[in-house]
Amino acid sequence: MLRSTPVLQGLISGTGPGIVSSAIPINMLTSICALMWQLSSPTSTPDVQFQYAGSIDGINRASFTDVSALLTSTFSFGSPQGLHFLPLSLNVMNAPFLFIGCGGTGSNPVDTTLLNCWLLTRISIN
Repeated sequence: MLRSTPVLQGLISGTGPGIVSSAIPINMLTSICALMWQLSSPTSTPDVQFQYAGSIDGINRASFTDVSALLTSTFSFGSPQGLHFLPLSLNVMNAPFLFIGCGGTGSNPVDTTLLNCWLLTRISIN
């Protein structure tokens, strides 16, 4: 069964680290299928990256730099504003929790807002 889980929203001001999700329990998931997001900026074109990190306890997480980014630049989707869908083929990691991070890259304007970000996941029903 597929499930859409909201994970992030908020202001991503300029470049560098932005916002980090709460711990997302993934021990009951079969796979993580896609990342969906919607960005907005009234003054310019948003450019952000999405990263992920595992966690054993749901509080302390590994570094986002320990693994490759999910997406290094939203410019690769043409017009980064609007609703976008990135298929993923992430198998569930050994850690029971996952964190998603979103930060500005390149010339990301200071008024960029991540309106919504969801993970599309597959769960097993026994």
